[in-house]
Amino acid sequence: MWEEDALSSSDEEENGKQTTLPELHAKLRQVNSKSASNPNGQEMKNRTMSSPEKNRNTNNNNDNDDNNNNQNNDSNNNSLSSSTSSVDISSGRVLRESKKRDSWDEEAKENQRDLYGFVIKGTHGAEYSKFIENYLPQLQKQNESFQQFVEANKDDLNNGILPWTKVLSNENQTPTSSPIFRSFLRSHSDGLNNSNKSAGENNQTVSSETFGENDHPASPNPQKESSISNLSAKVSSYLGNFGGRSSTESIVAQSLQQRAQFSSMVRKGIPPKYRPLFWKIFSGTNKALKENQGVYQQILESNANKESTAVLQIEKDICRTFASSIGSFSRDSLKRVLVAYSWKNPKVGYCQAMNFIVAGLLIFMGEEEAFWLLASVVERLLPDYFNENVTGSRVDAVILNKYMRKRLPKLHKHFEKMNFNILIICAQWLMCLYITSVPNETAFRMWDVIFYLGPKTIFEVALSIMKIYEKQLLSISDETEIGIFVTEEVSKLYDADPLFETALKPLDSKKIKNLRESIRHEIENETKQRIIQFENDDISRSTQFSMDEINQLRLQFQQIEIEYKIIDEVVFERIARKTFPEWKGNGHRFLSNLFRVFDRNKDHMLNFRELISGLSILCKGTAEQRTSLCFQVFDEEEKQKVDQKNLIHLLTGIYELYEQKDDNDSEKKFFVDMMISKSHEGHSYLEEKQFAEAILFQPLILKCFLLDQPKECRGPDLKLS
Repeated sequence: MWEEDALSSSDEEENGKQTTLPELHAKLRQVNSKSASNPNGQEMKNRTMSSPEKNRNTNNNNDNDDNNNNQNNDSNNNSLSSSTSSVDISSGRVLRESKKRDSWDEEAKENQRDLYGFVIKGTHGAEYSKFIENYLPQLQKQNESFQQFVEANKDDLNNGILPWTKVLSNENQTPTSSPIFRSFLRSHSDGLNNSNKSAGENNQTVSSETFGENDHPASPNPQKESSISNLSAKVSSYLGNFGGRSSTESIVAQSLQQRAQFSSMVRKGIPPKYRPLFWKIFSGTNKALKENQGVYQQILESNANKESTAVLQIEKDICRTFASSIGSFSRDSLKRVLVAYSWKNPKVGYCQAMNFIVAGLLIFMGEEEAFWLLASVVERLLPDYFNENVTGSRVDAVILNKYMRKRLPKLHKHFEKMNFNILIICAQWLMCLYITSVPNETAFRMWDVIFYLGPKTIFEVALSIMKIYEKQLLSISDETEIGIFVTEEVSKLYDADPLFETALKPLDSKKIKNLRESIRHEIENETKQRIIQFENDDISRSTQFSMDEINQLRLQFQQIEIEYKIIDEVVFERIARKTFPEWKGNGHRFLSNLFRVFDRNKDHMLNFRELISGLSILCKGTAEQRTSLCFQVFDEEEKQKVDQKNLIHLLTGIYELYEQKDDNDSEKKFFVDMMISKSHEGHSYLEEKQFAEAILFQPLILKCFLLDQPKECRGPDLKLS
């Protein structure tokens, strides 16, 4: 189960749980042994891959690691233990040391890689070196903080919940139980939430089932973090003044403070080693793993060697995914996760961008964990992002534009003046959750907060980026240059702290959710109307109906859909009899075959195009079109020929349709024999040309298809109610 392998024990480290990272644990143990004497972590800066030979060796190790991947994914037998005290400060990624150089030669620039084995752009080498020198001590402190948190809350974390969840999810134990306590928290709410909501008004809890759908009371502004640490003292003073009013209220206050402090820790970055643990708790992946044990492997086994459009596209994209990576994830694992999800969710299948998200997840966790976390991302965090119309990303682009208008009015007005589409620069951010746009550690710090606080962070990060570069963007008047500038600047945004320090008011999760729903509805309606208009134009060119008639028939068709949901054979029969009131008899065998011909895509229901196209021929078509339709109806096996059996069967149906009686079948046999006699070379069947000649001898067939009155035109009637 998830909690048993969420945090690697020392035994798992020795066995190489994340074996796709060669030399990892030996390097990390060296770093830890030096950290006491060198707290600033100087030995860890300026890491490079210094030669092509090292690259080859790493790739060879990676090939061997792929063979062990499945075995390692199944080693989920160790719970959180005291062994976690030996914390790897890089948490799990390849760190290759090189001697400090006074200058950056071209080879170093080309081969320098980040903590996760990804190539650093040559022109960014000096900036990355400066960043890593300052970042590693910060990462060490974060490791220590999270280590203490994990050790203090092992039981709750083993159960897949954060320690305050039970307290704050109990309505009877929330601060709202005391009006005085609620008032106190409202008056000191700055330390909890800088959106100025009281704890009672913003009574929300951490959910292990969803991506932070509720706001967590922590400010991204470090100036206000000091107020969080003061909250406990204020609460204690308040409780003391009222005689320790309630032990429950004291527990709640402590939980709120703990939650706020944890939010601050998350914003500073979860150490890589602890990301699997907390990402699974935040996203509900741990619950999915418990409830679906063995499902991932079952999907792979049951669909082994099967092909689909999604599988073929995945195979093409595997090698394109982070092509510069040398050992941070297994491409075989990447393929298996994507293929399995394409079979799990065939409606989505596979969409480009999913490969980058999965690759990022596989850096920290095994295949099965990444599979279920991907499901959470696709189905809940980024709903409808990966469907055929990528509706979700379009929805979120509209939301981002709305917030830009409100939060960054000058920049929004500048973009609007240039008619600049925000999607040009943010589409990839949204679809790939920033991982292909910003440096890896920055992207993963974004993921820490996105997985914790939910979708609102996606917008907060984008707004922060715009805020950071607002002055420069206001000076650019060419939309192409804007795209180039933003792309280049965010690609070297190694320090993520400014993203969470910009003085922008936090967004509201509930409002984001409501906006997504309303805007999605608007976009879907707009898309539907465009499709309808396009289809109407096409139908008007290919049928005998005018545009006004098509629009009127469309309205009637929509009413039928509302009442009957689908146009199946039963509903079609009612439409046909309404249009041809002379069809009073049974005639089911004839109408069933007429429905078969109308149903071009063979899904046993008629869409608007199929129904109108068929009725156009029957009601207003030329003699040649009606004759061809008649032949298709009689050709029951769709073999491009009509035999004696078909003639007898369909002619009987037409007789029934017109309530014609012939007890001895002599009349039908006479007409059938006469029609078959028109076949060439004594065949017992008629091809379409011969059939067209033969039906001239059968007046009831001519009447049924209006061939006895070739100039007659009728207007279909779809009003069934």
